[in-house]
Amino acid sequence: MMKLFNRIFTITGLAVLLLLGAAALLAPAAMLSLMHTTADALRTRAFTGMTDFTRVAVRILAALIWIFFFAGVLWLELRKPRSIMLSISRKDSGAIIQITTNTVEARLSDAVDGLAGIIAARATARPRNKAVEISIDVRATRETDPVAKAAEIGDLVRSILQNDLGLRLYSDPQIFVRTVSGKAKVDRNKPRSLFARLRQPEPTPEHETAATEPEASPASSENAS
Repeated sequence: MMKLFNRIFTITGLAVLLLLGAAALLAPAAMLSLMHTTADALRTRAFTGMTDFTRVAVRILAALIWIFFFAGVLWLELRKPRSIMLSISRKDSGAIIQITTNTVEARLSDAVDGLAGIIAARATARPRNKAVEISIDVRATRETDPVAKAAEIGDLVRSILQNDLGLRLYSDPQIFVRTVSGKAKVDRNKPRSLFARLRQPEPTPEHETAATEPEASPASSENAS
């Protein structure tokens, strides 16, 4: 949107300067007379009935608005745009890979969200001198130790950036941990079945299936002999 505004503003300004400059060079007396007539008509219509102090105040206000407007447009045009691309140089294959800062931020935020006791996490990545500067804003539960959790997050960030993504850290990650009331995201994302007690199978009664032969009585054994 800003690029479109700058383009329209630049084209319009150059067109006006082109016409006014050419007219002033071709007929300077006529242009000065036209400017004088226009200024007198504007002063008569705008400042009629005003005191001298009011006219001066209105001119100062108009000048300030003019200065701030064009100074703001100039600052927006000259400011260094935020780089959204990060370059990764792979020594093994010699390839140069470019990824966006949004990808890095989403990767870090998802990883930190998966830690225990984390309610929400928001990562910010800024390119700095062929490296990346990381700051992470974390909201944790009241039971979480902020110092220990910050150290754990710092180790996780270094591992992801250096080992997984191959990026170089400009400085140590800045971790901001705030303990607030709430439930950790890992607990919110767990399905209820994990918390439900597993039903134990009911024991099945044992049935005697083996048939036992009747013991021979002493009398029958004697008769048999």
